[in-house]
Amino acid sequence: MNKVCTGYSLLLIHLEYYETKRFVAYAVSGRIGIIIGAINQLRILGAVIGLGISATALSNYVKPRLASVLSPEQLSELFESSGSVAQFPPEQAATTRAVYNDAYNLQMRIVMGFALASLVISLLAFRRHPLDLNAAGLGEGERVETLEYK
Repeated sequence: MNKVCTGYSLLLIHLEYYETKRFVAYAVSGRIGIIIGAINQLRILGAVIGLGISATALSNYVKPRLASVLSPEQLSELFESSGSVAQFPPEQAATTRAVYNDAYNLQMRIVMGFALASLVISLLAFRRHPLDLNAAGLGEGERVETLEYK
């Protein structure tokens, strides 16, 4: 999990520091669709990674703690639908709810970690002197053509 989070963070830092000039050049040249598409893909990538980590954490937290309390059939029913808790005896239902409560707290800690990492990345991407849109280019010697709207 740490490798995935580190890789994602490094990807975002790379994009913020090294690809901003290219993104700005595309935006200035009127190819704003490319930049919006890239940003949306990164948002979806982050959401999928976060969802995968959260779901894995929930499953890995709940299964071992409920294996001794519930039968394999009950455990299978529980993972198919959380509504099956209503059919469990009161003692098992209370234990299941307590374990899920702890698992949800773990998920919230994971979300908080992602939010903190995003804040740190945003602070690292801060520039005291922002890029000049008129001077932005794609590379050495390349000129960006701008579209003028009337």
